[in-house]
Amino acid sequence: PDTVYGVPDDAITPVDSNVYDYKDDVTVEDDLTTSWKTSDGTTAGIPGEWKFTPWDKDDFEITENTTIHGAWTFTPDTYMVTYVVNGDKDYGTPPDSTTPVDGKAYNYKDPVKVADGLNTKCDYAMVNGKKVNGTWKFIGWDKKDFLITENTVITGGWQFTPDKSPTPPTPKTGDDNNIIL
Repeated sequence: PDTVYGVPDDAITPVDSNVYDYKDDVTVEDDLTTSWKTSDGTTAGIPGEWKFTPWDKDDFEITENTTIHGAWTFTPDTYMVTYVVNGDKDYGTPPDSTTPVDGKAYNYKDPVKVADGLNTKCDYAMVNGKKVNGTWKFIGWDKKDFLITENTVITGGWQFTPDKSPTPPTPKTGDDNNIIL
């Protein structure tokens, strides 16, 4: 049996109650199978895959008492976290921005700590090859810390607010047609 998960209950180990004479042919049962897709066969179990390591003997001629061995192993599913950072619809992303890379394989219901918000020292955006001065703000991730149950994409985004240039005063004319500022 698997040292942590045991064996799936729906995979019945064959019992051979035949009595064999010396040099009788013994037919070894087919390898065991299971329909389980979780550690305990329930929806509450850990998702994964059961695998049967084949019997250590094929059909044979009996010459002594013989035990035939096979084994079950369970491999829990693992899950990945991917970060996606959307740029501002008009200004893209800060030139110094980076996207977090998690790179860890998580087991079912492992805790995931979502990366901190992103920062930039950049005070401009590039638009058509021109610098537009302004302020970048990271508007956050769409998820908070959680227990993982599937591959997960965490999405965040940037927002850019261009500086408002002071508008020069509009010249006005007075009664004497002099320009007044």
